[in-house]
Amino acid sequence: MKQMKLVLTAAIMLSAFTAPALAAKADIGTSGAQFLKLGAGARTAGMGDAGSAVVSKSDSIYWNVGGLAALKKPNIEVMHSMWFEDISYQWVSFGMPTKIGVFGLAVQYLSYGKIDQTDDTGLVTSSFSPLDMMASLSYARKLFGVDSGLSVKYIQSKITNTATAYAADLGVRKSFMGKKLSTGLAIQNLGTKLKYIVAEEPLPMNIKAGAGYDFGSGLLAALDINLPQDSEIYYALGVEKKLKIKDFEAFGRLGYNTITKDIVGTKGIGIGLGLNYNAYSFDYAFTPYGELGNTHKISIGFVF
Repeated sequence: MKQMKLVLTAAIMLSAFTAPALAAKADIGTSGAQFLKLGAGARTAGMGDAGSAVVSKSDSIYWNVGGLAALKKPNIEVMHSMWFEDISYQWVSFGMPTKIGVFGLAVQYLSYGKIDQTDDTGLVTSSFSPLDMMASLSYARKLFGVDSGLSVKYIQSKITNTATAYAADLGVRKSFMGKKLSTGLAIQNLGTKLKYIVAEEPLPMNIKAGAGYDFGSGLLAALDINLPQDSEIYYALGVEKKLKIKDFEAFGRLGYNTITKDIVGTKGIGIGLGLNYNAYSFDYAFTPYGELGNTHKISIGFVF
């Protein structure tokens, strides 16, 4: 089973993110560092990954770094997600408002567990532990009435050899109608190629545009349109309902996106729950990937 994990992992990544594009357009190529598409935070996952116009905590660093400018107090967000087999995915972000703007740090980490290497007879000769990681530094502030942000990123992918790349994210967000309507635009993963010893792979650059609307009474809806370089256009739509229960805020979330439309079985759906108490937040999201299996994301946040 361990020997099959690398094959399974490749199937997950290619099926979920690149196969729709290759089936639709022969001239679109694949990219490396597919883990950069896995999202951040259980809240947005529960809304189908529609978040570029409505995020406002430190996980804005992932969805739209411009949203980081709205952060009023220091905030830390930690997410853990168990994928298939022993594959685990983590996200940690921190935002710090200052007089000159908001600074942010984030780390994204995907571990594939331990994989055995065998010879022609099936004898285990060695083992290795593939991983992907990203570390970023962000800055955001309001410019000419628009929340604007920039992230610089260091990206590393390790199989048996290690590849590195550098990238930047740009994002803006603007609210209208007394903040009932919000819009966002982000350019993600604009940078160098992921370079191994010889081979090079481009990063999964993406242009994301979104809108969100607060209907009042705790009901929020969000829509994102994504134009990735290595895939065809895809959409994400989500809703969130908030209920006030004494000192608690409870949330129910539902979303759908089309990025995994070619996977067989139930896919693309996000279902989430959330609970806020004073400075603490807890969020959970369930996302099925058809025949590949299901994923669960858990996030814990704290506002200082």
